[in-house]
Amino acid sequence: MSKPTLLLHLCCGPCGAHISEELKADYQVSLFFANSNIDTAEEFAKRLAAAQTLAEYHGLPLVVDDYNHAEWLALVKGWEDESSFAKAMADEPEKGERCRLCYRYRLLKTVDKCAELGGDYFATSLSVSPYKDGEAVVLIGRSLSPKFLERNFSQNNGWQKSIAAAKSLKLYRQNYCGCEFSKRQGKEAFVN
Repeated sequence: MSKPTLLLHLCCGPCGAHISEELKADYQVSLFFANSNIDTAEEFAKRLAAAQTLAEYHGLPLVVDDYNHAEWLALVKGWEDESSFAKAMADEPEKGERCRLCYRYRLLKTVDKCAELGGDYFATSLSVSPYKDGEAVVLIGRSLSPKFLERNFSQNNGWQKSIAAAKSLKLYRQNYCGCEFSKRQGKEAFVN
């Protein structure tokens, strides 16, 4: 009996380092790199290289979505931390509404790619990071499709296991989520 297929959205190599290995036990995993939220093409390329290293190490196929930061910026227009609307909301924080829009955007890309590939399930590495709202990620995923694999990857020391795996693979580890707004807020999420 063959394992069901699963498309795992990778927000970055470090967050997916442990998860991809864990999921291989029960699923035929393919990785999906869809991250137009990343602020520059150069940063996108660095993170993609880490995802490629991870895919090669685990022997998993990697599907890469087109990078379109302009499309992502249009999505979050009005939620920038320096906009008048966000100022009125005391500057939009990390894990706030802008982030939820971003989670939804990337999960919609994953739903579409999963359907295109005829996949059984999809999941995302977004929930492993303590710098993301894992509960919001799960709620959004669940609302988009019954094919969403509801797993809180931060449980059972998921974050620590991911960081350890990333270090052992010598993956590029960024020091901010990816968008220019998180960079301005000085997040040091991935270098600890």
